[in-house]
Amino acid sequence: MPRPTDTRYTHRAEPFRKRLAVLKNDRSSIEAEWRDIADYVRPRRGIFIKSMTATQARERRSTKVINPAATLASRTCGSGMASGISSPSRPWFKLRVQKKQLRQLAAVREWTSQSTGTVQDVLAGSNFYNAIQQFYRDTGDFGNSAMVIDEDWKDVIRCTVFAPGQYYIALGGDGRVNTFYAEYRRTVLQLVEEHGLENVTAQTREHYNQGRTDHIVNCVMAIEPNMQQIPGERGVKGMPFVCVYFEETARDETEKGKLLDVKGYREWPVAIGRWDLQSGEVYAWGPGLEAVGDAKSLQALERRKAQAIDKLVTPPVQAPGLAVGTQVQHLPGGVTHLPMATNTGAMIRPLYEQNPAGITAIANEIQIVEQRINQVYYADLFLMLSNDQRRQPVTAREIDERHEEKLLALGPVLDRLHNEALNVAIDRVFYICMRRGLIPRPPDELQGQETEVHYTSLLAQAQRAVGLASIERTAGFVGNLLQAFPAVADKFDADQAVDEYADALDTPVGVIRPDETVETIREQKQQQESMAQGMAAAQQGAQTAQILSQTDVGNATALDTLLGMPT
Repeated sequence: MPRPTDTRYTHRAEPFRKRLAVLKNDRSSIEAEWRDIADYVRPRRGIFIKSMTATQARERRSTKVINPAATLASRTCGSGMASGISSPSRPWFKLRVQKKQLRQLAAVREWTSQSTGTVQDVLAGSNFYNAIQQFYRDTGDFGNSAMVIDEDWKDVIRCTVFAPGQYYIALGGDGRVNTFYAEYRRTVLQLVEEHGLENVTAQTREHYNQGRTDHIVNCVMAIEPNMQQIPGERGVKGMPFVCVYFEETARDETEKGKLLDVKGYREWPVAIGRWDLQSGEVYAWGPGLEAVGDAKSLQALERRKAQAIDKLVTPPVQAPGLAVGTQVQHLPGGVTHLPMATNTGAMIRPLYEQNPAGITAIANEIQIVEQRINQVYYADLFLMLSNDQRRQPVTAREIDERHEEKLLALGPVLDRLHNEALNVAIDRVFYICMRRGLIPRPPDELQGQETEVHYTSLLAQAQRAVGLASIERTAGFVGNLLQAFPAVADKFDADQAVDEYADALDTPVGVIRPDETVETIREQKQQQESMAQGMAAAQQGAQTAQILSQTDVGNATALDTLLGMPT
């Protein structure tokens, strides 16, 4: 049953329509680039509703792509990011307390472990992993991606990835995305089923009543901060974010102000992926924008190569004829008739000789362009992840050693994806689970404490592993100095080096002992050594006393003489 509109909410559609117009104008500067990427890199992906008919909205053009090298590189990048950042086959994050001293407490460790497991189970049981691969691929190609996470009564959450060209975003005062508008299409029947006949516009009701239920209606969904929020109020008014739906193609002013539906969000529900951008920019760019020029030239080269091969196999020929002034036919298989006098021997022969070396030169250029596209998309790095996972698990250390430069370049991208996308997704799922009672109440030790998401994926570990070489070199340098300068050992904090190294590699907590435990163990060892030294000294003293007692020095033993005892 459709949920009725919250009649207590005073908003109408007009302010949202006006802001949508502003957002469209802000995004207009990059639409041409997105269309090129959709044409030459990701056919059948971009959706640009305003410039498409209903039929075109269901169809995607792919006739411009002959050589799909850019599309294959895009697929490799998307799959590599999915397996390297958030693979469903291995743990890629964990919840933990910000304060290190609390992480060792048994109750805290049990709660964070259970909470992490619950969130992981919810993600695995929903469509999250199917959606996130599309999300990553959009980020690489278009530089931007958007995924809305809604509650679902069956699977707890439901993720929807919107196509480039379909949505608009804006930033808040903190530089984070806090506004999301999306255009979408629905049939009249779908709108009535989702929102109820009484909530659609008069025009849509007319279509429904006259049986035109498959008529397409352009609609808008808008999510932004709730400027009318009343903290503590029940319903939409008490939530920090508001979401409204309305028909974009309403006729008159009265209908233009009508909302299809209103709902609220307790936390920001949109995960935004942005590849690379300058400070203050809203929309980012990614490898797709850098590769689209090569993708275009690649198609031209493929056409030239095909023409050259065609002319080599079926060359244009000259043949004897009586026609005078006939145009020269350069197309493969074309026949140019020349006067008998100019055609020696009256033979049919190629119009001109084709040089096979030209085809080789074009093929070499195609290979260079393909390699450049693969480099732009980090294909070698991501293929290593995928290929090694099929044969044997690849370690973060191996990734660091082979692709340190690429990892450094991917560092800002990975950090931005963690902050703007995955943190949002995990927080959203965590709070949904808490409201449903799937996560237990935190222990008393966590009252007033902040939890955080710690990423343990292959790429996250590899990023941290880049700094391990400095620790290793320093430790080796100090070890070499110890032979000549033993006092230098006091300068090197080996315990801290072990902690830093283990933290970078996400070594399980139980493997590295806490400082307090290490201190206790060392005190016990010191006590044991002191006792052993005392026992050894006592034993040595007893042996010495026995020898002295058995040594005769005249009328007394050596022991009696040493103790000054009378003879």
